Amino acid sequence: MFIMYQAISNHRFKSLVHQAMVNCEKERMSIASYCYPSSDAMIGPPEKLIDSDHPAVYKDFTFKEFSEQMWKVIAFDDARLNSFKCSAA
Repeated sequence: MFIMYQAISNHRFKSLVHQAMVNCEKERMSIASYCYPSSDAMIGPPEKLIDSDHPAVYKDFTFKEFSEQMWKVIAFDDARLNSFKCSAA
């Protein structure tokens, strides 16, 4: 869900592609942790990050909207945010 930080930072922080490398000589353990806001939580940057030099890149959206979009678009980049881009971005 780190892709949300890209929207919250008004695209100042870019979401990284997660990639696990297989190592045949060492065992790897992954632990999934899930900590999500409520479905009606609004996701968007603070007003301080939006000005004439840095217009809004994404429109605000709810976590529910993001979650639904996440399962529609299977991608390993920021394509999941495309539907939330402002028309001027």
